[in-house]
Amino acid sequence: MKRPLFILGTRPEAIKLAPLILEFKKRCLSPFIISTGQHRELLPKAFSTFSIKVDLDLKLMNDNQDPIDFLKKTQDALFKLVKDIPTSYLIVHGDTASTLAAAKVAHQFDLPLGHVEAGVRSHNLDEPWPEEGFRREITTLATHHFTPTTTTLNNLLEEQVVAKNILLCGNTIVDAIEFLPKSEHKKRETKILLSIHRRENILNFSKKMRSLLTHVMETFSEFEFIAIQHPNPDARALLDSISDRPNLRLVSPMDYPEVIELLRTCALVLSDSGGFQEEAAVLETPVVVLRAFTDRPESIGQGAFLAGRDKDVCVEAMHQALAYSFSSGAPYGKPGASKKITDFVEAFLRTKK
Repeated sequence: MKRPLFILGTRPEAIKLAPLILEFKKRCLSPFIISTGQHRELLPKAFSTFSIKVDLDLKLMNDNQDPIDFLKKTQDALFKLVKDIPTSYLIVHGDTASTLAAAKVAHQFDLPLGHVEAGVRSHNLDEPWPEEGFRREITTLATHHFTPTTTTLNNLLEEQVVAKNILLCGNTIVDAIEFLPKSEHKKRETKILLSIHRRENILNFSKKMRSLLTHVMETFSEFEFIAIQHPNPDARALLDSISDRPNLRLVSPMDYPEVIELLRTCALVLSDSGGFQEEAAVLETPVVVLRAFTDRPESIGQGAFLAGRDKDVCVEAMHQALAYSFSSGAPYGKPGASKKITDFVEAFLRTKK
């Protein structure tokens, strides 16, 4: 029997694909899940929140491996593997090396490819690098484009993607958060969640980011900054270099429900993570984005503030964010994206019988 195939490698992919995998299972579509091991330790923990286990873990990632080297290694491994797996449809998410490798393999075997979170763009190939280039290439290889917002939809249409192959469905991150137990804790605490991992920040602008982070911690000394350590050793080194700050607390990677609870109760998020920008919007927590270009413009002005890398701009953005009051709105959609995607794939597969 041919089975739908999910290929993924990172924690964010696991979290955002989990509700879709659960919906496939609910409808007895028997998805087969392959992990490339790009996030060796974090991905299984993320899936455990949703009681999902991968069918095959390739464990391809080595310490300090270059993303382009990992891309080639993963593509070669998947090519040898996928040709022997009877599959009817391949699903990927986002813009990682694992995603692009799987998309290339789908093209090589002429497999229908569904791309979840299609159309996200910063319109700058250098930020984020290499993800902006990866996702543009994935778009050229995908059969179907499951796009979260009208902004991402318009990006795809501007790139001449055929409209009938696009599904505007919302963001599956909303489904993932909806899956978790509801918290009764509504009080905002004097904590700021800090997350920094983008290559352009930790490599090209590390000195500038150290200065910025030190400055904001001094300016907002009444707040405790909680920094979640990232598996990237360069990201860890940046935070370690400022670990003597009295109001900075470094913590190991958390399980997903713990992260969401922290996001729900902190006063502010200070981050260069697109995922945190989305999750903060869903939870109505203000976020200051430490990037010169954002690929999630939908929430800018709706609780998200773009600060770039200028410390004075960042301080002003943090003051604005702390004073911000959320009104009704859902920039990344409402629950139900996973059901819409499953409906679409089911209908497509029926035409192929």
